[in-house]
Amino acid sequence: MRHVLVCLIAAVVLAGLPCGGFAGQGDTEMSVTAEGSAAVTSGDIAKAEDEALADAKRNAVEKAVGVFVKAETLGKNYQVVEESILTKSEGYIASWSKVEGSRSVKNVEGNQLLTISISAKVKLMNLISDLSDIE
Repeated sequence: MRHVLVCLIAAVVLAGLPCGGFAGQGDTEMSVTAEGSAAVTSGDIAKAEDEALADAKRNAVEKAVGVFVKAETLGKNYQVVEESILTKSEGYIASWSKVEGSRSVKNVEGNQLLTISISAKVKLMNLISDLSDIE
């Protein structure tokens, strides 16, 4: 009887875990829409689009997973001597596609800025446990 009770408790505990096992194993997937932008330099629209897509992918991971921020400030005589801010986000884009009609080029203070949106599926990486080890 005791063995049956232990098996029943174990089954209830395991049923409460997310599919695929324990949290942090990388099976979590989120769908997000994110926007990226880049400056158009020397009229090179293709290069600006590549940079805007890279920015959109980075923003998608940060939007889905979040960002760990670590800030350190060194002060002396009530003045800031040194300040450092580090960020880290752990995830990857499993798949993505451009959002139709989202690409636009705007003039901002005499310069061109290309903006594009993507729809992405972002997966969580296994390395969440080392977020506090940012160097």
